Amino acid sequence: MWRKGHARVTLAPMRKFGAAFGAFMLAACQPGPPSVREFLSGTGQIVTDNSPTNVCMHTPEYDARWTPTEADLATLEPVLIELIEYRLDEDNLTYEDSADMRPEDYYRNYYGIEQSGGRYILVCGRYGEPPVRMFDGGPSQFGALFDARRRTFTWFEFGYRA
Repeated sequence: MWRKGHARVTLAPMRKFGAAFGAFMLAACQPGPPSVREFLSGTGQIVTDNSPTNVCMHTPEYDARWTPTEADLATLEPVLIELIEYRLDEDNLTYEDSADMRPEDYYRNYYGIEQSGGRYILVCGRYGEPPVRMFDGGPSQFGALFDARRRTFTWFEFGYRA
């Protein structure tokens, strides 16, 4: 009921403002594009010659060697960096020495190996410096095996702890 002499209030402008404000707030709450993590430049090396793969703490049996390409690594590395991050988080549940380690700081050697007709990339990694063979060291070193055809990791392991 409106009395004579009072201005009539319409809700239409308020509804428009409310809808615009709501849309703005929803847009502001949306996460931005996911950040893409990458290894530091110069920390990965494709081993092209027939040098021994014994730099890794564990080297699987293999029938022959082949040389991975940069395209192979473009597929492998985004998955590897996420896998390392996950495993560091998992390791940190038990041990505190991996709390400050960043996946992008690992140096890696890539070896192409053939095993039972399949092509794999053996990855040997070490934190902060090029890989060397060690049998302990916890998360400061790792070994991993990537199935080049299936584009998945079939094995990943940090070094043993002394």
